[in-house]
Amino acid sequence: FSIKPKSSSVTKVTALKNGKVKIRWKKVTACDGYRIYVRYPGKDRYKFLKTVKNPSVTSYTASGLKSRGKYRFKIRTYASDGENRVFSAYSEAKALRL
Repeated sequence: FSIKPKSSSVTKVTALKNGKVKIRWKKVTACDGYRIYVRYPGKDRYKFLKTVKNPSVTSYTASGLKSRGKYRFKIRTYASDGENRVFSAYSEAKALRL
């Protein structure tokens, strides 16, 4: 049996230069890492973007975001129970228009 880790939430999404975006989220101490997802403009599904394996890290800079429009980001935590990963619920999405 396994216990789901607590959820996190995206606190801030900031546009940087050259198609880069900085994503910040709340720290969760009882997890092994975070998974970040993005929804591109004009798409209806979220796509996996990055796994952050250090639970003390609370930001990530995504690059290569070229098209103009509204990007949405969400996050979820995970914990490993031996060979399997157990995921929390997804956070609320945070949007940013480029």
